[in-house]
Amino acid sequence: MLKILVASYAFITLKAFQQLNVVGYHYYLAICTALILAVAEATIFLGIIQLKSFVVILPMSVGGAAGVCTAMLIHQKWITK
Repeated sequence: MLKILVASYAFITLKAFQQLNVVGYHYYLAICTALILAVAEATIFLGIIQLKSFVVILPMSVGGAAGVCTAMLIHQKWITK
């Protein structure tokens, strides 16, 4: 379950960060983020397959909510300046 939480956090952080990079025309960051996104997404899929349960919804939701806020804060503080 912890693996799913961490992977969801990373995936949503990266996905939100990716969207902000695309909107801001940060090509290099967008390319790097896309490559890392694949690893996080694969980890989530493998975790769901192993658990075979809907119990993953809670850690995915919590990880996602924390991840999107993290991406917005990082992008606002360090990338847009």
